[in-house]
Amino acid sequence: MPKAEPSPSALSALRVLDLSSGIAGGYCTKLLADYGAEVVKVEAPGAGDSLRRWGPFPHDNPDAERGLLHWYLNANKRGMTLDVTNPAGRTILRDLLAHFDIVVESFPPARAAALQVSYEALRGDRNDLIWLSITPFGQTGPYADYKANDLLIQAASAWPYMGGLPDREPMKTGGFISHYVTGTYGALAVLAAWLSLRSGGTGQHIDLAAMEALQSTNEYAALSHSGPGDAKEVRGRGNIGVGTGITACRDGHVGINVLTGNQWEMFWSFIGRPELAEDSRFQTPVGRMQHWDEVAALIRSWAKEHTREEIFAAQEWRIPLTLIARIDEILDFPQHAARGFFVERELSGVGPVRQPGAPFQMSASPWNLRRSAPALGQHNADILCGTLGMQPDELVLLRRRGVI
Repeated sequence: MPKAEPSPSALSALRVLDLSSGIAGGYCTKLLADYGAEVVKVEAPGAGDSLRRWGPFPHDNPDAERGLLHWYLNANKRGMTLDVTNPAGRTILRDLLAHFDIVVESFPPARAAALQVSYEALRGDRNDLIWLSITPFGQTGPYADYKANDLLIQAASAWPYMGGLPDREPMKTGGFISHYVTGTYGALAVLAAWLSLRSGGTGQHIDLAAMEALQSTNEYAALSHSGPGDAKEVRGRGNIGVGTGITACRDGHVGINVLTGNQWEMFWSFIGRPELAEDSRFQTPVGRMQHWDEVAALIRSWAKEHTREEIFAAQEWRIPLTLIARIDEILDFPQHAARGFFVERELSGVGPVRQPGAPFQMSASPWNLRRSAPALGQHNADILCGTLGMQPDELVLLRRRGVI
């Protein structure tokens, strides 16, 4: 039997115009691009997206074309420059919108309105346009135009209540977790809107607030710990009423996540203390929280006597937990290696670079890397001449005027 031809990429029919800056919008459109969507990244002439200056850089040599974060987030995209603060730039932007299904932007609402680059200003008579606005606190309300970084978003979403030791100050979760969570929600939102459109619906303006996106991943802790009281009494104890958290063991750390009554019973049977599952003090989530110090001491004492692999065997008992890899283990961790999670790509002028690969696998339309991140303005001619029908001499004039 002849081998079946591979299916087109899952999102190959989707056309996305990325006007955003920063990680959240970049990660949103990366997820779409990696599964086949045509994404055009629009950057300011000269400076480009601020991500180009974030690094890290190969050999610690700053280079706007070789920033690894920019390279990671913008692979599979084409790139162009356009000054949307310029009236001529906005005219070009309006013309471009006729060729795209989805727009992703991250302008502060007041600035977007002043620049006339908002959904209301640019949608025209398009009733099929899907427009995603990513901001720290949403399009309306008293904080709508406030600036915020990852630390502030985490604090506003109550994440630090869950981090750090109980007798120390709250701790920020590493990396830029709020940006990546927001980007993931953005990709899900535009795909849901797109599916609705294909089923007879209309276009939508999606208002995505980073604070709400992050808080929704931690709803029980965020809502339960946001009232009055001493934060030190609850921080570091996991979600309400359950035995969860990162725990030290004999050769490192494990994450234990005992959520349901059945998992609670199975966990104590697994560690050889089935009588604790019957203890009246621990029969309800509230009871377990009230006696959390005793529960935590029992778990920690047991874990310190066992290795990560020994504890990981609890998976066979349908108890959710995870091995915590050390930094020096992550690239070659057995689970990551088995999934082929890290992939190697050639970075021009640098050599092979390992990066995270597919966040999930689709057998019929797999994730793939088709092209490297674009140089600043690399596809100006392709897009402006090929898509809008401009002439090369028009591009020269636009470039002299600083429009592209």
